[in-house]
Amino acid sequence: MLTHHALVAAVCALGACLPVRLGTWAESEEEARGLLAAREEALVAALARVEGKVEVAVAWLWREGATETPGRGGPGTRAGDAGTRRTRRVGRRPGDAGTRYLLQRRLEIARRDERAARARELAALVERAAGVAGTQAQHRLCPSEAVALSSALLVERAGADAAIARVRAAASGLADVEPVVNGPWPPYSFAGI
Repeated sequence: MLTHHALVAAVCALGACLPVRLGTWAESEEEARGLLAAREEALVAALARVEGKVEVAVAWLWREGATETPGRGGPGTRAGDAGTRRTRRVGRRPGDAGTRYLLQRRLEIARRDERAARARELAALVERAAGVAGTQAQHRLCPSEAVALSSALLVERAGADAAIARVRAAASGLADVEPVVNGPWPPYSFAGI
């Protein structure tokens, strides 16, 4: 796999290419030409989209114990602390398992919604910092409990290092998340047609 990636990176360094993680085998040059001809218009458009560009990946990891939604619960509040206090006030019968369950579900849903809203804020922040928008950015909101946002950014090859530096600078003051930046590498996420 590493050899394949090195080959793809070398080809992409020479010019626009649509990198694939796993290729399609053709029995002959004629068959390969037929496969390409059938998708020529889409392939040419995709090549134009990635020409002179590389991919930068940014994963935003939730920091342990940090406030997950700025301005809610005060500095240093961990997720659920404010909700736990609310549960104690709202629950009429502390021993009522049904009430406790419903209150806990309400808190879980609110926490999930707050995290998704924060992930959308981070998506806007990373796009501004990297100088990309629209189809040049792909985001997965809260793909796991530990990850707030996973972003793939299509940036100009010549400006990739500057875009990475701007993303890191924009993230430097954030208390709730930590960015993990990878790349630049061939635009795998943007090679689809």
